[in-house]
Amino acid sequence: QQGSAVGPDFSYLGAKSRAATKTDIAINETPRAVSVVTREQMDDRASISISDALQYTPSIQTNYFGEDNKQDWFIIRGFKQANSGLYQDGTRLYSSGFYSWQIDPFALERVEVLRGAASVLYGQNPPGGVINLVSKRPQFDGGSGQVSVEYGSEDRKQISLDVNSEVNEKLAVRVQGLARKNGTRVDGVEAERFLIAPSLTYKFTDTSEITLLTSYQKDDSDPYLQFLPVEGTLKPNKNGKISDSLAVGNTDWETFEREQLSVGYEFAHMFNDTTSFVQSTRYSQMDVNLRQMYSYVYAADVPGLGPLLDPLNERKSILRAASTEEGSSDAFNID
Repeated sequence: QQGSAVGPDFSYLGAKSRAATKTDIAINETPRAVSVVTREQMDDRASISISDALQYTPSIQTNYFGEDNKQDWFIIRGFKQANSGLYQDGTRLYSSGFYSWQIDPFALERVEVLRGAASVLYGQNPPGGVINLVSKRPQFDGGSGQVSVEYGSEDRKQISLDVNSEVNEKLAVRVQGLARKNGTRVDGVEAERFLIAPSLTYKFTDTSEITLLTSYQKDDSDPYLQFLPVEGTLKPNKNGKISDSLAVGNTDWETFEREQLSVGYEFAHMFNDTTSFVQSTRYSQMDVNLRQMYSYVYAADVPGLGPLLDPLNERKSILRAASTEEGSSDAFNID
């Protein structure tokens, strides 16, 4: 099988990548540090997030706040990458605060990491590097597909499909879909996700083609992060140890609803064996409704009010903080 810069890969080894040069160059000919996590790796490790997919990639620390369903957390070569430096198919996924894109790995062919400064090609970007997500796209393979039903720990239930069809020698279409519902290790915290991602490729000639890439993802969940107090977890508390399954927030009040819509295309034309023109465009839109509650401080430690809130210094009560966010974000990228 000849390696492709956008997949599919048929092993743990990605032979080519566009991340470093935006051209289909072999990784062993690229004078930069590039890592590729292929589809087969993600399948064998059952990755449920981009953070999971990158757990074994050099120079990257992931999930440093623990498992989170609001966004993926990365540190590359010591630089935080949470709200910038994340790209899909070479165009930036705009993220800011709670308006952060979280792409389900099921819709991806591979996850690439370019380590080191990359502002020459990507503009403003953390110096640690770039994470590029490569979408599954239509293949001219005659037709293929799969349907999966899964059940796992924490009452995780999922059904998914991935169907590819070569309509004719010029047109191929592909559709991925996923529906999932799961609990978590935290009592009363649950999550639901729905995803659909249609795409098509049309070949005008042997040297010109356009690929349309779209996706819609909806999350209807409780916020995962509970932020337990340090005292009672990492440090001792005279009342004993706090279980990591304890929901410190109020799961009846908390919610995290997010809708992600992305529409874009890639156009490519080869003039000859050495010269090509490539242009890509993406519009993305996100709606967020978030209510979360978390541990703030032990009642006995509130300045000026501690003796009133916990007069016997029993250290059994905490004050909680709450945050809310409701709104939308829009982004348009052209490269």
